[in-house]
Amino acid sequence: MILAANNIYHSFKDKEVLKGINISFSGGIAVLLGENGAGKTLFLKILSGILAGIQGEVTLDGQNVAVFNECRKAIGFAAEELYFWPAYTVLNALTLTADKIFAEQLIQLCRLSEVKQKKIKNLSFGYRKRLNLALALAGRPAFLLLDEPTNGLDPIERDFFLTTLKEQSKNLTVIMASHRLEEVNELEAAALILHNGLLHKVESSRIKEAYHAIHH
Repeated sequence: MILAANNIYHSFKDKEVLKGINISFSGGIAVLLGENGAGKTLFLKILSGILAGIQGEVTLDGQNVAVFNECRKAIGFAAEELYFWPAYTVLNALTLTADKIFAEQLIQLCRLSEVKQKKIKNLSFGYRKRLNLALALAGRPAFLLLDEPTNGLDPIERDFFLTTLKEQSKNLTVIMASHRLEEVNELEAAALILHNGLLHKVESSRIKEAYHAIHH
């Protein structure tokens, strides 16, 4: 399957944030880098079909993601923080999308067994991050979009996330926003830099040099 952004423009408060992005994704991991306010979260929301009213279109195998609900089902999206369903337990939240068997598999995968009967509002930050990942996987997506999934995590939690994402990328396409340049090499990922409304593909061996050249 191919997820493609075709001539994407978008403005926010009269500022043009995205200025004609064309890119396609099919397999592996891509890390989207950029300064705060560059539009990384915006671009992920557009790719997922959450945000409409854009100029241009996002397609999945040629079908417009904003129009076809079946396309959106193939895309799992995890925001930087989980804000919804505070009174649900972890297991209840997952079974809204996944059947009981798959929900239990996700609980094992994301190491949520100790808290599966806890309410979301009572989870620690690390467990909320894990649940966010599990929820994004609950619909069995072909594309997994993640906004700063390792932000705020301690080294052990961060290593767990990176290892899990590398494993998941064998079966689906992972696109994640990050502010950590080192995660490109740690994930053996394609590097994309969003700057001044444009998306730049960069060789992973040149990521630091290219990032600093673009931003200075």
